[in-house]
Amino acid sequence: MIQRDTDVVGLTKEYGTLLRKSAPLTPGGAEAVSRDQLVISLVESADWTAEGAAALAKVAEDYGIFMLRNALALAIALDIEDGRLGY
Repeated sequence: MIQRDTDVVGLTKEYGTLLRKSAPLTPGGAEAVSRDQLVISLVESADWTAEGAAALAKVAEDYGIFMLRNALALAIALDIEDGRLGY
C-alpha cells in the first residue's frame, strides 16, 4: 500500500486560519462563515476552483467528521488518490 500525504492536522490548521480570516468580526467566528464566504476563501487562498470548493464544503457539511475520517482511511487502504470525480 502506497502512503499518501495525509497531513490532516496540518490541513486542519490551515483551513482553521482561513476560516478565522474569512469572518474575523462575525459573531461566532469561523462557525458563522456562510457557504458562499467559505467557497470564496477556498478559491482565493487555497487554490481551489469554485466548483471544487463548493463540492468540498458540501461534502464536509453533509458527511461530517465521523464518516469522512473513515472514508479517508478506506481511500488510503484502497490507494484512491483523486477518486472518480477527479478533484
